[in-house]
Amino acid sequence: MNEDKLKKIFDQYYLLVTDIAYSVLHDYHAAQDVCQEVFLKFCEKMGTMEEPRIKPWLILAAKNKAIDYKRAAYRKHEMQSSETLETCYYKVESLEKHMRDLEYRNLRNELFGHLKEEKPEFLNMIIASCVDGKSGEQIARELGISEENVRTKLHRARLWIRSHYGSKYEELKW
Repeated sequence: MNEDKLKKIFDQYYLLVTDIAYSVLHDYHAAQDVCQEVFLKFCEKMGTMEEPRIKPWLILAAKNKAIDYKRAAYRKHEMQSSETLETCYYKVESLEKHMRDLEYRNLRNELFGHLKEEKPEFLNMIIASCVDGKSGEQIARELGISEENVRTKLHRARLWIRSHYGSKYEELKW
């Protein structure tokens, strides 16, 4: 991989790696340190790594590096946190849920961006229906169209999403 590819990967996953480290450490600066260490390690391994394995590797590396950091800080009593290592392990258990939520938010943001570019008329209806929880009647009233028209457009929007996002569509929480 070249430098541009590394920059693209860093820009794409920097917040995810930092967020995972922060969820373990509860210290922003320590999470940034962990993020830097993860990406330094990634630089060493990136030539041998296939594209689909990058994100899972970064997630696992961030979690493990944050746990290692917490252990080292606990041994040295450098952390100003009152949490024990045992408490850290309990919080790590909730990390998987947190990662699923991050994945969901990233997918939703990607989908909304794609809808905004390709089908802006669908975007407002999907947000009103699925995010804001408005009924077809409320949407119809706001847009000045019939309820049947709203149902048809929502149906077409969901078909468009399925055709462009396939199995990822099923992961969305609507």
